[in-house]
Amino acid sequence: MFNHKIVNKNLLIIIPSIIAFFIGLIPTLQYGWPLSWDIIHHVHIAEVYAQYGFTLTDPLISLQNGPQKIGYVPLFHLFIAAIGYITKINYFQIARCLQPLIAAGIVFSVSYVGYKFYGLTAGVSAGFLILSSNLVNRIVLPIPENIALIIFPIAVYLFYISLKRDTYKYALISGLLFILMVLIHQSAAFLLFLTVTSFIIVKSILSRDIYVFKKYLVWILPPVCAAVITLTAVLILDSSIIHNILQNGIGAVTGYKDSISYNYNQPLDLIHYVWQLGIVALLFALIGAVASYKLGLSKSVKDKTVLLVVWIVFMFIFSKINWFGLNMISYRVLIYILIPLSILGGFGLYQTYKWGKQKKISNLPVGTLILGIIFLFATINGVLIASNPKIATFGAQTELGTISIAPPSASEIDLADWFSKNGDKNKRVVISNYYSGMFLVADTGQPLSRDNKALIGKINQSSLIKENIGYIVYDKRLKFSSSNLTYRTQPGGLVYFTNISQIIPKYAKIVYENNDFVVCKVQTAKT
Repeated sequence: MFNHKIVNKNLLIIIPSIIAFFIGLIPTLQYGWPLSWDIIHHVHIAEVYAQYGFTLTDPLISLQNGPQKIGYVPLFHLFIAAIGYITKINYFQIARCLQPLIAAGIVFSVSYVGYKFYGLTAGVSAGFLILSSNLVNRIVLPIPENIALIIFPIAVYLFYISLKRDTYKYALISGLLFILMVLIHQSAAFLLFLTVTSFIIVKSILSRDIYVFKKYLVWILPPVCAAVITLTAVLILDSSIIHNILQNGIGAVTGYKDSISYNYNQPLDLIHYVWQLGIVALLFALIGAVASYKLGLSKSVKDKTVLLVVWIVFMFIFSKINWFGLNMISYRVLIYILIPLSILGGFGLYQTYKWGKQKKISNLPVGTLILGIIFLFATINGVLIASNPKIATFGAQTELGTISIAPPSASEIDLADWFSKNGDKNKRVVISNYYSGMFLVADTGQPLSRDNKALIGKINQSSLIKENIGYIVYDKRLKFSSSNLTYRTQPGGLVYFTNISQIIPKYAKIVYENNDFVVCKVQTAKT
């Protein structure tokens, strides 16, 4: 299709990413806040780094046993803080402006790898197949994982190239990108490790050649060296940290955690896989896989298809790890399936185009018609998803119901405005809705305590003052009916009450109230 006399026809590879940029621009211009609740937490961490420097603990959020651990690798937050320092732009608005750029980056990365694997038409097709899925709402989120997803396909491609060329340079560069991903998003880095390791094992079995592991060792060398240097530095600075890690685990010490496992299962059935990934991408990926082996294509094409199939299969198995008794948020892994699926689907769409190139309907080549229809469908699908108000609304579901957590409601904004004008920054807030509390601390810098005993009156006045808790905030939306219970705690930091007025401690005075929140100020012992 792309054989016109253009200055550089390879520039056509950017078309899907340009369309993705404008699709990402739709919710960016339509809504005043960045998409997702997660970005509220990430903005807060960026503000902590800007104010206190790099730290593993959060000085503004306390638990019963001390400060809350930050729990995220730092590069994304340092990036936000650096842009904010240079431009003086509000961190929330920086995140909001990143949305179309991230969407374009992910689509370009997929298109580029598809192009390098199978040619220009396949690469452009791969980018459009990303837009044909229902995961468009995922690639516009301004979160660290999506930054890592821009790097992911490039790192896999470079490792593959290292196997095909008599040089270790590309394996080394891919290993350095692995380190970069570790610093951006630990779960994405782990899935990159799983993808490359799975492929090298399958490759060695199929080729009966263990020497392919030489490139793998070069690939893994940079992150291993980085880990050794880091551990050595930690040993020199504070050897007790290593002992603590050995005793309690790295997660308990640093707070670092992945975003794909959880304390309860969130599995998806196969219908949801098809719905989210998109029947178009699945269909053409199947065509691409079959074409690789049925059309007598080169060994190089077959090797690339093996890589993509291994990538898809192992990501699918990982998303169904609940089969083996482990907890998993399956939805979070779907994007890692969609990326290789789209690249393979791009090849399948290219083969379909070649098949139909000589056939005509009303003097129009069938292949060109198919490409045009799929590209148009993908674009319309992306626009419709980005225009749907659901893209901007996020909720937390419990057994007592679902509550909206993003974007900030009018009542949450009013609450933050009240604390900005009237709150004592030397006192901490206890709140029955942790999601609202996180927005409060991110927007105002008002310190937060997660000691819920104050909410239910199980801590005396002097202890509250000693713990520097100055405010108790109740979310009036968190109500449930019960004849014998006054409160119930739910996962995610939500505390439900039957009657808030009956639970407010006598030493707390209501100082502010709006549609959804009641703010009580803890009285000093003298009053």
